[in-house]
Amino acid sequence: MKASHITTLSALALIAPLTAIAQPTELAGTAPGFDNRFYISPFATYTWADTKRETDNNWGFGLAVGKPLNEWFNLELRATHTELSSNINRAGWGISGKNKVTDVGLDGLFFLNRGGIQPFLMAGIGAIYDKYQLCVDGWCSSASQWGLMAEAGAGLMIPVTDYASFRVDGRYRYDGAFSGNRFSDSSSVGDWMATAGVVIPLGSRAAP
Repeated sequence: MKASHITTLSALALIAPLTAIAQPTELAGTAPGFDNRFYISPFATYTWADTKRETDNNWGFGLAVGKPLNEWFNLELRATHTELSSNINRAGWGISGKNKVTDVGLDGLFFLNRGGIQPFLMAGIGAIYDKYQLCVDGWCSSASQWGLMAEAGAGLMIPVTDYASFRVDGRYRYDGAFSGNRFSDSSSVGDWMATAGVVIPLGSRAAP
């Protein structure tokens, strides 16, 4: 999928629900499963790295801060960090590499249901920072670059108590910062990611 397509779809997906928010409705905020508290969501993530990175897959971590705006839509500020490493033997040379990837983005979550099990679609856009290090028999060189990040995916949120929910999702992330990697000829990469974590609402839930 081309970067321009991902970016356009992500931006439209984030903007479109805001038009609905501005329209008055008697249902907004009154659905039985709707909880409009701010929340934090720490999570673990696993990245299936694009083969162009020439790295292994690996675990990472992240944190989201979100707010339900109406019974269908949440807005989140989200950050993740992953360190992807590799060890390659080429023509007798011992080569090791490391790609540290950090992204910060604004995500829109579009809920299909606010009942017990809450499936959602998501799209987001933001910035991503890649730092690369390549070592050849003990000699190391590094480079870094900021770039555009865009992502889209789907997931589930499952309330456990009034103060905790379980959450999983899967997403595709476009990384435009990879163009700054002087160790590769690729201009961009795309990773597949899965996350699992908890959602912790802040404060007491409002009475119906």
